[in-house]
Amino acid sequence: MTREQVETEMAQYRTIFTVVRLLDAAQVGGEESVNSFCSCYSYWGKNTPCRNCISRQVLEDHRQRTKLEYMGSEVFQVTAVYREVDGVPCVMELIQKLDGETLIDPENGDRLIDSITSYHTKLYHDALTDSYNRRYFEDALKDKTGPAGVAVLDLDDFKLINDTNGHQAGDMALRTCVDVVRACIRKSDVLIRYGGDEFLLVLPGIERSAFLAKLDRIRAQLHTASVPGYSRLQLSSSIGGVITQPGETVEQAVSRADKLMYQAKNRKNMVVTEDNARDGALSAAGREGHSRQSILIVDDSEMNRAILAEILGSDYNILEATNGKECLAMLEQYGTGIALILLDIVMPVMDGFALAEACHKDGSALPAFIMLTSYEEFDYVKRSMRLGVVDYLVKIDLTADSLTAALEHARDTAEKEKKLRMPSPAPVSLDTFRDRLFLQLYGGLFTDRAVFDRQCVELGVAFKAPRHIVAVGSLQTPDLPTSQLVTLSTGVTRMAAETLPKYRPCRVTAMDLRHFSVLLPLEADEDPEAVLAPILKTAGQILYNYFSTAIYWAVGRPVNDILKISESQHDAFAALPLLHEGEPVAFYHESPNTQLDHRAQVVGQVQQYIRDHLSERLTLNDVAAVFNFSPNYLSQLFAQNSESGFVEFVTATRITAAKELMASTDLKVYEISDKVGFDSAFYFSKVFKKLEGVSPREYMQRMKVSYVDAKDEATV
Repeated sequence: MTREQVETEMAQYRTIFTVVRLLDAAQVGGEESVNSFCSCYSYWGKNTPCRNCISRQVLEDHRQRTKLEYMGSEVFQVTAVYREVDGVPCVMELIQKLDGETLIDPENGDRLIDSITSYHTKLYHDALTDSYNRRYFEDALKDKTGPAGVAVLDLDDFKLINDTNGHQAGDMALRTCVDVVRACIRKSDVLIRYGGDEFLLVLPGIERSAFLAKLDRIRAQLHTASVPGYSRLQLSSSIGGVITQPGETVEQAVSRADKLMYQAKNRKNMVVTEDNARDGALSAAGREGHSRQSILIVDDSEMNRAILAEILGSDYNILEATNGKECLAMLEQYGTGIALILLDIVMPVMDGFALAEACHKDGSALPAFIMLTSYEEFDYVKRSMRLGVVDYLVKIDLTADSLTAALEHARDTAEKEKKLRMPSPAPVSLDTFRDRLFLQLYGGLFTDRAVFDRQCVELGVAFKAPRHIVAVGSLQTPDLPTSQLVTLSTGVTRMAAETLPKYRPCRVTAMDLRHFSVLLPLEADEDPEAVLAPILKTAGQILYNYFSTAIYWAVGRPVNDILKISESQHDAFAALPLLHEGEPVAFYHESPNTQLDHRAQVVGQVQQYIRDHLSERLTLNDVAAVFNFSPNYLSQLFAQNSESGFVEFVTATRITAAKELMASTDLKVYEISDKVGFDSAFYFSKVFKKLEGVSPREYMQRMKVSYVDAKDEATV
């Protein structure tokens, strides 16, 4: 195209689009555009070219592309089209502001804009803590310059918190950390969850003295903070902080702060800044080199070694070996100069287990071992731990964060235990696998009794009673925000685990946010109702007094074989509909005239609730919460006591209601769609056509024709 032709084309587009721009290759990179007074990216309020620049992509492959761009509270649609102008490759950008007037369906325009804005928020916020996430740092912050305080905060012993108290405790610790930090900073300050238990703080324009005081306040407040549901859990943090230098980007400042944070982590619960960093004769680089530890990577795969070396190379001296025999030779050469060994299991010449066994028999002071494998089998974990391995990582799940956490754990173990090879794994490690054992039991996943018996012996779990039974505790809570429900559920489950064994030996296992299972032993001649009802009522009263939340108990039938305990748990969940305020403990009975009829009645009640609330959100989780069921149980209840599944029933009911509205009103398609609870008229039309064979408009037209024909016949 000639320049004249492209300008004519652009003039036509300007009657449709908010902005029309023509850019050549150099201008897309950041110089001033041909048809705009500012640089390409400056239009969006950015200082650097967009990371998701579609114009650069179009210049490369000549394919038209479209994206949504967010600026302030406004949303724009950008379309990039390839053009050659007088032989020069160019891109034409067509920019359209999205608002209610530009949408085909004005009634739903505001909803669309709100949805896009909401998506932008979700894109840049961490779902767990609601702080900004790493994507926000990468897209909006890392290249910024200007005076600011920049800090890296890392929770001490976070992996230990997860291992000891469970991941729910870890989640609450992270939320508590964010709450504490937010209470200490200004609205203009930025808090980012950088990854795992590591956070970034950017405090624009803060004075050095105020910055140092604020970091120490955050450290002190965290150390005294109470984690909801975990009163015995004490947090501490290691913080590194710097003041940005002239012309320095935030990313560069973060790199400096990160090194200071690792200095702080050597002692824990402290703040290290450039003002109080360790002094000495060595330069910073010299100190770093002096303190760097050596890690030996033992893996026959060159690619695996390269990946691990890339992850760890900036913080450690890397040594490599291709099998266990080479590893032994290097241990003889370097001795205690090797701090840690990352050890693959499957290797030629000498595999990982053979190497660990050889080192274990030697009994001399050796580095810590972390096993790397492609197999996620319990036997490997157990065997590794018996040989003194301090952690275990599955290659497919390996990330920089998980590897760093494993290294921290290995170092802490070496410091605290001094003896890395122990006759049995530490209790903290076993507890996770005990939970897994019970979850497998409840799921009926054990098919090999020998495997089950071996795991029980290794985990120190015994089932000596002639019979066992399951009681399911159900939290009778109103609708709560997820964060509050997590806190409540965790607290109730932990106290139940502390309270119930005082009355009878048992094991408490969390199932979901509203239910936990209690495995109880029974003697051969014991009556479950006579023995357990008083205990459960007493425990329920204790829990209510503490949490102001009623706990109902549904109890299954006893089983003689522990491997059939899943049947007892299934019965317990089936008895949940029998619970009510007057009788907080219910026992499952096989009588078809009571149990099954009641379950059918419950399904009927749920179905009626769905019919009465069609315009509302009706997901399985939402409806289950209303009736205080677990989603899985409600799904099973429908499958067993209804002609269709839950989702199918909701969909069919909505379509039936839509057809009734079509017959009795003059509402438009999008109005009917909204009244029967569909998210969009488009999706409603799609579902309607799938079920009825025609679109909603075609169906309404046929109804009109049928009505006219019937009217004509009546006239005749």
